[in-house]
Amino acid sequence: MMIARKGDGWCVKDADERVLHVAADRSISHLPKFSELESDKYGKAVIVPPPADHGDKIVYPGNALREDGTPMWIAPASSAPREIMSLEYLGYDAAQRDMFMVTTASGELDAETTLYAVQHSQIVASRKIPGSDAEGVMRYCRLSPDGSILLIQADPNGQEGIYLKRLKLESTQPGAG
Repeated sequence: MMIARKGDGWCVKDADERVLHVAADRSISHLPKFSELESDKYGKAVIVPPPADHGDKIVYPGNALREDGTPMWIAPASSAPREIMSLEYLGYDAAQRDMFMVTTASGELDAETTLYAVQHSQIVASRKIPGSDAEGVMRYCRLSPDGSILLIQADPNGQEGIYLKRLKLESTQPGAG
């Protein structure tokens, strides 16, 4: 199970990828199928469609939808033979930029992960980040309340534990914040 704060309540994602919103008054509601754990700046669900099985190939759509099903953002296509393997919505920062984490690969051992800051469906900043080498960590990259990106890595000194790195994703477009 995974958990995230939503307003004065919580969102919980179970092993079957269902997301429940538990409000402060203890009422429970189901979010749309394939909802991300984090909500957008309007408190609405962000939906990331699952991969499609085309028989000989699994195809990841690489897009995010608003709760009403309208397009929110489409990840940039990677150069062949790389393909999108996952897209995750991390939330939004103080500048109202939606933050996405996209992983691409052409095989099992060459994954690349890129963070994107998006405003009005346009990329305003991006940054490649390393995958996590910390054992047992699934959600190694999160957006913190101050808008920075928290990245968990294995202890660089080989000790038991983790190294928590804080990153900023600065805008690359003029006037974007």
